[in-house]
Order: sequence, then C-alpha cells, then structure tokens
Amino acid sequence: MKTEREAKRLAQRLGYPVLLRPSYVLSGQAMRIVPNEESLKAHFRFALESSGNQPVLVDKFLEDAVELDVDALSDGNDCEIIGVMQHVEEAGIHSGDSTSILPPPSIPPEILKQIEEDTRLLAQALGVVGFMNVQMAFRGNKLYILEVNPRASRTIPFVSKARGIPFVKCAVQLIMGASLRDLKEDFKKNSHHFAVKTVVFPFKKLLGKDVLLGPEMKSTGEAMGIDADLSLALLKAYEGAGIIFPEFGTIFVSIRDGDKRAMIPIVRTLHSLGFRMTATEGTAKCLALSGIPVEPIRKIQEGSLEILDQIREGKIKIVINIPSYIQEEERALSQIRKSAILAEIPLLTTLSQAQFFTQALQAKLKKTPSVKSLQEYHHDWVSTIL
Repeated sequence: MKTEREAKRLAQRLGYPVLLRPSYVLSGQAMRIVPNEESLKAHFRFALESSGNQPVLVDKFLEDAVELDVDALSDGNDCEIIGVMQHVEEAGIHSGDSTSILPPPSIPPEILKQIEEDTRLLAQALGVVGFMNVQMAFRGNKLYILEVNPRASRTIPFVSKARGIPFVKCAVQLIMGASLRDLKEDFKKNSHHFAVKTVVFPFKKLLGKDVLLGPEMKSTGEAMGIDADLSLALLKAYEGAGIIFPEFGTIFVSIRDGDKRAMIPIVRTLHSLGFRMTATEGTAKCLALSGIPVEPIRKIQEGSLEILDQIREGKIKIVINIPSYIQEEERALSQIRKSAILAEIPLLTTLSQAQFFTQALQAKLKKTPSVKSLQEYHHDWVSTIL
C-alpha cells in the first residue's frame, strides 16, 4: 500500500490487529502491530518513509500463536531439517529478540512432520542450495508460514553448537557442488539435552527507549544454556544473559484482560515459591477470586507513584506487565517497565515469557545445575525424526 487510505481499507477487510511491514528494511525496522485505525494513522507515514516510499505491506496479525524457526540444508533436490526452534515469546516479537528452545518442547509430532514436509517442498520449489531458514507459526492445529529466507540465519551458530555438527562447513560443500548424500554427517542424530538461546538487551544504556518487545529487533547479544532438564537449560541461558533471579520478595502483576485467566496458574506457582503479590485493581480482583493472596496497589493513572517508589526502593523483585496492544504506548506502563530495567529486576511482558521464566525460577530455587563440556553433551546420541 502506498497511501494511508488504501491501508485503512485493507485493514478493515482483514480485521484488526494488523501488522504494518515496510518494504526493504532490516531487523523489522519501523514494523508495527496496530490495534485500530487511530494507531494505523499514527504509524503509516513513518512506515512508508522507512521503506523509501516503496509499498507498505498490511498483514493480518496472528494473535496467541507459537512462533518457530526452522533451519535446513538443501542441495537443490534433497533437503534436511537441521533444527526446529520454538520461541518462548509469542509470534509477533522479532525472532532476534526471542528466546528459542531446541528441540521444541511443546509442538505435537504431527505438526513436526508437517514442518518437515513443508520445508522440503519450499526448498525444492525455490531451488535452494545451501542454507534455508523458514519462520512459521503454530496455533490450534494449523501451521502458518510467515517468512522464507534462502540463506543462513542468525540461529546457525546456535544450532551447530547445540547439535555438535559443523553446519557451515556442510553448506559450503553443498554450494561447491556436493550432494547431501556425499556428506558424512548424520543429520538425524540428536542429543538428550535441551539448548536454549536467549538475548541480551541494551535498555539500561538507552534510558529513553521503551523496553516493550515487538516486530522491530532491539537486542544486541545472545547467551546459551544447555541441560537435559529444560528448566535448568532456561536458567543457565537467562543467567548467562545477566538476569538476576530473586529468592524472595514481592512481585508486581498487571495483566491484560485476555490473559488474566491463563496467568492464574503461573502466579499460583510463584506464590507457592514464597513470593508475595501486589497487583493493580483488575488483576488483584482476579487473583483474589482464585484464592491467591494479593495486595492491591493504585495505578499511576490514578495519581499514585507507589509502584514506581517500591521498584526504586528494591521492594519489588519481579515485574509482570502484560499490556494489550492498545495499552502498549501508555506513558504510565512505559514508566513501570523503564523503572524495572533501571532497578535490574526481571521484567516479563508476555504470558509465554512468564511461563518459561517461572520454570527457570523454580529450577533456581529447587535444583542444582550440572556443569559439562560441549564434548560431554555431544557424546551420547540417539536417532530422531528431526
């Protein structure tokens, strides 16, 4: 779309929220999830300018979906899947900003088979020789293809280290004329461990920047954790990225209406670990009705700075702030998120992020991580489909 009027017409037909995607930009620059016409009007001109006045794409945004990164090798005829990574954050957050898990812990076997079949068909149709990366989303029982890149992705070093196979060397051999059958590597082999890639953000050094994640990439580094226990692999990755896990204290909770019910088991687990809860009125009411002790706290919009004071004073140890798309740009919520970053406490902004973080926190308080070399992790192999 080259005009705001065309974009509005298409967005109305697709139904909000929609994703504005400028043409020819890197790292999701100027991409926005827009929840309504007012937001579209606010962001369209910037998106058009960012694309050099080339068309801005308007896509239906897929809500509450699990995103997947699929890496493959192809020789132009045959194709081998070398890694399927499940994102911790929901679809809509840039893949470079997402924590990824290899192998995917909660994708049904039939969907994994479909991923393998679809990736092979794409590689054959595109005539790919070397690496290919496919970004997919899974919701319900349906698989969606978001993006196909006939090249290496940023996940290749992670997958190579996790699986103990020199995939770059393999890709170069294919580009030089070898076939997959010529290669000596066993692409079917996998280990008994999970590998987790998480990200490092520069937010503390960029004080004016909101920390809420979205389709535009913001991370500047990565960390990796490996363990046979998924919760310990998550813990190692998060701690490697500099996240400090508290052992006690108060957790602030503010959750959009659509996620309140799903958040209850997570908050109940956090309470069972010994943490106290404080929450804004609507969230506090929901938690109290579910039998979870909670102390209500007034919103900044109501003229209270109590939550900001408690964060600065070190009384709040974790902030769980899951806004709706309409709330994302509210100054009060942005202040809370920025205060959490300055205080160097964990900030959780999506439901799935809160779920996996809670697993890691449980591991921190109840388990002892093992320490092994990569060689030890790669020693014992088994054959699997992917």
